[in-house]
Amino acid sequence: MSTPSTTPSEITCLIVDDHEVVREGLRLSLSRAPHIRVIGEASDGA
Repeated sequence: MSTPSTTPSEITCLIVDDHEVVREGLRLSLSRAPHIRVIGEASDGA
């Protein structure tokens, strides 16, 4: 069993929400975190 790393690694995320303003707010907030990379966004899961 491996132990968790003590250094933060990059988090990759995809933003999905049906409200454009919510997606925009999340994208702006997450863009300020240096260890989070937003790879895209969608308005639904289809």
